[in-house]
Amino acid sequence: MRKNIKSRKVSLVVSDIGIYSDGVYPDGYQRSKNMASVKRIAKNFDPDKFGMIHVSERSDGTFWAMDGQHRLAALTFMKWGDIKVDCVVYKGLSVPKEAKIFRGLNSVTGVKAYDRFNSAKVEGDPNVLQIIKIVQSAGFHVGRRSGEGVLGCVNALAWAHKHGALKETLDICQEVWGNDESPDGEVVRGLGLFLRAFNGEVDIRRLIDVLQKKTAAPGKLLGKGRGLRDVQGGSTHICVADAAVILYNIGLRRNKLKSFRG
Repeated sequence: MRKNIKSRKVSLVVSDIGIYSDGVYPDGYQRSKNMASVKRIAKNFDPDKFGMIHVSERSDGTFWAMDGQHRLAALTFMKWGDIKVDCVVYKGLSVPKEAKIFRGLNSVTGVKAYDRFNSAKVEGDPNVLQIIKIVQSAGFHVGRRSGEGVLGCVNALAWAHKHGALKETLDICQEVWGNDESPDGEVVRGLGLFLRAFNGEVDIRRLIDVLQKKTAAPGKLLGKGRGLRDVQGGSTHICVADAAVILYNIGLRRNKLKSFRG
């Protein structure tokens, strides 16, 4: 039987509410604190638009902001840490439950894709955990920004996973380019689309060989896709998939793959 999550409305002193992203709770689900956002809120501060802060009361009696950390940080920045603010306080939540509430409160706007992904990871979302497992098995890891061995394109990873192409896409990326330059979201989506469209029809070994010969880095394949987009229009990831088709067909007299342009 599902239990209702109980909450109460109280006023708390700003300085008594902890902020996860300050580093005191490094394994939390919160987004990183953005000082530009903090200063913008402080500059344009309007008490009538401040809203409610959602807070978790932990078993040790401490309070932690689940939603509203940038507004709290703005008050501290303004030297108003001693004032009280209206809060919705939840008691007895586990960290995954906190993450679920955070994700629900921020499901529409205000939170970047990686922060929603990270929150879902803490919540224990099985799809997100499976994505992380696949990414790591391919020799990469998920991070806020793409870099050497780091994939920050969480929406593209989720898309490829949904369509059953994530593992093969990342395995190919690793074999072709290694970790020196990680593929961005357009490349992941493009190769995922290519593999999904030509499932069972394409020679994976040939694809790997031609990408190694014709693209020194994932950025090269992306560049070819952007070049096609500039000429023919369309979405970048579709043009990346088309660029892969063109490369794959080089030297073939038969069994050529059809262009995504029709």
